Amino acid sequence: MPLVVQPLAFDDIPKYNSLFHDAFFDTPIGSIVHRAPPSAASREAQIKKTAKQFHNPHTRFWKAVDADTGEIAAAAKWSFYTEDRAQAEVDEDTQVPAPGPESNEEGHMAFFGHIAQSQREFLGTKKHALLHVLMTHPRHRKRGAGSILLREGLAEADRLGLESYVAASEDGLPLYAKHGFEAVKAVTFDLAKYGSVEGTSTNTIMIRPARAKEGVESTVEAFVSSKTISEPMS
Repeated sequence: MPLVVQPLAFDDIPKYNSLFHDAFFDTPIGSIVHRAPPSAASREAQIKKTAKQFHNPHTRFWKAVDADTGEIAAAAKWSFYTEDRAQAEVDEDTQVPAPGPESNEEGHMAFFGHIAQSQREFLGTKKHALLHVLMTHPRHRKRGAGSILLREGLAEADRLGLESYVAASEDGLPLYAKHGFEAVKAVTFDLAKYGSVEGTSTNTIMIRPARAKEGVESTVEAFVSSKTISEPMS
């Protein structure tokens, strides 16, 4: 059953959002940002939000499709900014989204506060490629779907001469490192603090230097230390 990479179609958005839930809800981070599965109303609101993002000229969605069944096995969302950005645009894009009715508010604010703060810290107003989401349905893991989607986005980043940025889960970190991403910051979350499962989960900010154009310097700084940084306060 080969996988084929295609642009996500607008009509795929409900399937894309269902895939997002299936891929992330039962993960460690999912356990701290959600306290219950999304309701039908929450799913509809998320579909509308994704539809708006779909028409953003900087944003691209791809899917990996099972060639035999037509099922979407994995999907990715990227943004490509080829010019420096206005600070007002950055401020708007890095606002922490409001918690939904089924959210664990404390965990939601901690995790998405880290995401927003890190984007302001490492990206700011400069041009870049941002990998927002790379997700694989549990039934299709271990088939290389994430790798082929990642290569698709990185090829576009290289064509545009952009460095690439991702906030990597523990499971995703080896894949990103294999494709040239370098760790610049890590934040470890105490899962029990948010009333969920025991243990911890680390999210790592990673940057891959631009490769397409000679003389384009990466702004990657050395990873401060091998120790993780405590949870941010925002």
